[in-house]
Amino acid sequence: MSMVSDKKKGRIKEEILRVLYDKSPVAVSTCFVANEVIRDNEFVLTLLEEMEKVGFVMGLRGGCEGKNIRVRWRLSDNAFRGYQKVLDVKN
Repeated sequence: MSMVSDKKKGRIKEEILRVLYDKSPVAVSTCFVANEVIRDNEFVLTLLEEMEKVGFVMGLRGGCEGKNIRVRWRLSDNAFRGYQKVLDVKN
């Protein structure tokens, strides 16, 4: 697998945030996000988990006991408000 620079990872994360902002307040799957940014599911999952640690996104975990836990993603409230301010300034 080829290495992705930190600069390009940052730009991909920006695209992920845009996708989540566009779908907000609906939580979407990792697969949906990966299809929107045209990237591998595992790579997008890694980036989403990194952004969750920082507090940009929230992973909503669900599933029954004994079954696989599915994670749906949405912007955190703080990230949503920050993204809104940035878009308001640009317009």
